[in-house]
Amino acid sequence: MQFFEQQDQARAQSGRLLSLFALAVIGLGLLSAGAAHVLLSINRDPEAPPFMYHDQVVWCAAIGTWGIIFLGSAYKMATLQAGGHKVAESMGGTLLMANSHDPLERRVLNVVEEMAIAAGLPVPPVYLLRGEDGINAFAAGWSHADAVIGVTQGALSTLSRDQLQGVIAHEFSHILHRDCALNMRLLGVLYGIVVISAVGRIIMHLTSGSRHRSTKKEGGVVQLFALGAVLWLFGSLGVLVARLIQAAVSQQREYLADASAVQFTRNPLGIAGALAQIASGSSALASPAAKDSSHMLISTPSSSGFSGLLSSHPPLFERISRIVPSWDGNFDSLLVTRANKAQLGRSSASSGPSTDTPAPLEIELPELGGESGLAQLAAARGVLASMQVNLTDAAHDPYQVRALLIAFLFDPDPIARTAQTATLGHDAALLREVYAMEEPLLRLALRERKALFNLGLPTLAALSDRQQRSFAQLVTTLRDQLSDGNLSGYCFALVILRHLRTQDLEATPPVLVKTAIEIALGILAVRGNGTRAQAEEAFDQGAAQFSARGGRLQLPPDAQLQVKSLHSALNSLRRLPVKTRQDLLNAAEAVATEDGVVKDSEQELLSILATSLDVACPLLNQADRR
Repeated sequence: MQFFEQQDQARAQSGRLLSLFALAVIGLGLLSAGAAHVLLSINRDPEAPPFMYHDQVVWCAAIGTWGIIFLGSAYKMATLQAGGHKVAESMGGTLLMANSHDPLERRVLNVVEEMAIAAGLPVPPVYLLRGEDGINAFAAGWSHADAVIGVTQGALSTLSRDQLQGVIAHEFSHILHRDCALNMRLLGVLYGIVVISAVGRIIMHLTSGSRHRSTKKEGGVVQLFALGAVLWLFGSLGVLVARLIQAAVSQQREYLADASAVQFTRNPLGIAGALAQIASGSSALASPAAKDSSHMLISTPSSSGFSGLLSSHPPLFERISRIVPSWDGNFDSLLVTRANKAQLGRSSASSGPSTDTPAPLEIELPELGGESGLAQLAAARGVLASMQVNLTDAAHDPYQVRALLIAFLFDPDPIARTAQTATLGHDAALLREVYAMEEPLLRLALRERKALFNLGLPTLAALSDRQQRSFAQLVTTLRDQLSDGNLSGYCFALVILRHLRTQDLEATPPVLVKTAIEIALGILAVRGNGTRAQAEEAFDQGAAQFSARGGRLQLPPDAQLQVKSLHSALNSLRRLPVKTRQDLLNAAEAVATEDGVVKDSEQELLSILATSLDVACPLLNQADRR
């Protein structure tokens, strides 16, 4: 299987289709301008002087069309800003508690945790569609911070662990590649085009009675009716074209997610077996919201089996054939044996590898550079197994997770610690919990600390809105009481605040992008080196890699490289395109590796910066790099 070729082909095809989408919007405006020109020219006396404002009206038609699309898209996007949990709840999903003891629920939570830790990402909350017997799953959200994963009860009950792992890896690919945000933006633009058609219908309705009356303005009314008809026609055609392009984009991203799932798990039979289970059963959903969210699901939620040009998913036969080129076309050859499936319920809580025994197939795995996804998953299981049970239990408990996350912010500096202790003094029980967490945290290795921190983040979703606001206020206060040297604590606080459904209580104004980049790379260079000269050498190496994009970067003075300077810098850097943010993290990696040794403090800062900027950590997630 030519994985990298398939991934590159899917990305390139998506880019071309998105360009067509933009051209379709531009074309609608130009068509409206052409229609306005024709309407102004109809029934005009050839000997009469031309209409004085002809050109202005023609251009206003184009600009008005684009304006309607923009306003309609902006409205729709605003309704989608709530994040992934709103999408999951609209489909009838309920949040799975991280401390659930149900075997099937515990299994999917284990799989999601393993995937997130292996990828160096925050663990997304998991929503279960309890009443849905169809086999389906989805990912939703604008960023890593508000991403969620949803699965149906049918997926939990039917799929083996390997198949479930393939499905979850598929959904993680959508999160990593920003497919969810892309689909939400396309949905917004599509809604704007629908508004064009709706405006045309309104104009036609308002003028349909007036155009039969004999008045001096009869010609104007007829022209207005014709304008409405043109808008309705162009809007309808635009919707059709946009849906065709949207479906084509979604199909390409599905191919990419399938290939990425195999690249990550190194097990083609996992995702292929899951797709075969869907083909043998059903992926239909009863939720009314499933149709609008169909492009987010792993398989079409319709029971009609329609897979034509307007389908958001490629045919299952084609998807499996790309994953397993040697497949004989028989779905049963990819399914778990009946005896093994019957045993599934008794062993579903296990976090170790399953014993699926599908029919043997000759599969050539791709050669991958760096640490393989399989090794990363094994390492993630090892990290989870090595942590104390009381720590993982605390990460899964909605009450104890507050103390656990606060322990990451507790400062060893005596002055800062005294202030933080006074802040927590009103809640003696919480303060005792924090003290109890501190020593076990200090004994953890770097990767275990990061994994435990990420395990606790999705548990925050179980807090009520009032509890989240209260916790956000507490975290903000503790953050402001940190000593100037506690960079990791400050970054931990920023990540916690991003995972709470609240706005930053003390938002800082952004700084110039060039200055923000210099601050981010400069702090890493200074913190990882003993002298200013060494820091300049490390900074120059990262700046040389990033400055290939244009512009000269310079290491700022030490006075500008304070902990709180990073907050304003991150506010600016989060607005950059994803590719630019990933390039910045690669430049930061160059800074950290300049002396040939990556210190724990540098690796921790890199991983926290990556989480803050919603990009993959370059050092902790090398399986995805070539």
